[in-house]
Amino acid sequence: MQPTTFLFFAFGANFTNHSMPYFSILTLKKFAPANSHYVMYTDRPDFYQYLSPIIETRLLDEKTLKDWHGPHNFVWRVKIMAMLDSAQKDIGHLVYLDTDTFALESLAPMIAKLESGSNMMHERESLLCEDKAKNKMLMWKQTQNKSFGGMKITNETAMWNAGVIAINSNDKLELITKALKSTDEMCEQQVERWLIEQLSVSLALASSNKLIPADPWIAHYWGNKDGMLRNIQIFLSQLLQQAISPTDALKLINITEWKTHLIRPTKKSFLKKWLRF
Repeated sequence: MQPTTFLFFAFGANFTNHSMPYFSILTLKKFAPANSHYVMYTDRPDFYQYLSPIIETRLLDEKTLKDWHGPHNFVWRVKIMAMLDSAQKDIGHLVYLDTDTFALESLAPMIAKLESGSNMMHERESLLCEDKAKNKMLMWKQTQNKSFGGMKITNETAMWNAGVIAINSNDKLELITKALKSTDEMCEQQVERWLIEQLSVSLALASSNKLIPADPWIAHYWGNKDGMLRNIQIFLSQLLQQAISPTDALKLINITEWKTHLIRPTKKSFLKKWLRF
C-alpha cells in the first residue's frame, strides 16, 4: 500500500484556530496506516511543538501567503496551493482535511479505495442548479453552461463538501491543477466568492468519474463547532497538564463518546445535562 499524506493548514495568532487540528491529527494517527505522513502548513509552527514527534510543520511566511492568495487576493486559494505544494513534494496519496474533522474508525478501507483509483470529498451536498441557498443560486446564475479550468458547469454539476479532499497518487497533480485553474478563472470573472474553491474542487474531482464520499471514515462537525471545541480544549488541557505524550494520548480517545458531540444539543438537552452536576 502506498503512503498517504494527511494535510492541514491553519494560520493566525488565535490558538483556538489551532486546537481543532490537534485533535484531528491525533485521531488520524490512531486510525491511519502506519506508513502515513502528517503535514501542517502554518504561520505558527511554534503552536505545534507538542505534536512534533508525529507531524511535519511547513512554514507559511507572509510572502508565501501573499503569493498563494494569487492575482485576485482570494484567501481560500491557499487551500489549493497547499495541496499542490504537498502533491509536488510528498509521495503517495493526498488527503486534505479542514481542521473541524476527526477520524471515526480504521482508515485502511478508505486508503484501499484510493489505491483502487477512487477520489473523495466529504459528502455530496446538492446539484448546484437545484440548491436554494442564496449564494449557490447566485453561483449557478453566474456559471451555468460556462467552462472553468476546461470543465463545463451543467445541470448535472454537484457541489460536494470540501471538508475532506482525498486524491489518489496518480490523479493528484492533474486534478489539483484543474481546481486551481478553475478557481483563478472564477475569480477573474467575479463569480460569487464564498464557495469558489469548493465548486472548483468539486468540478475537478468529478471530472475523474471516480468521486465517492469520505463520510463513512471522517466526521466533519461544522454543525457543532462550538460544542466540539469546548470538549477538545478540555481534552488537550488534560494531555498537557499530565504530560501525556501524543502516542499515549491515542489510547485516551474514545470515538464512541466523541461521536455524541457531533450534533449541536438543543437548549433543553444542554440544560438537562448540566443540571445533573
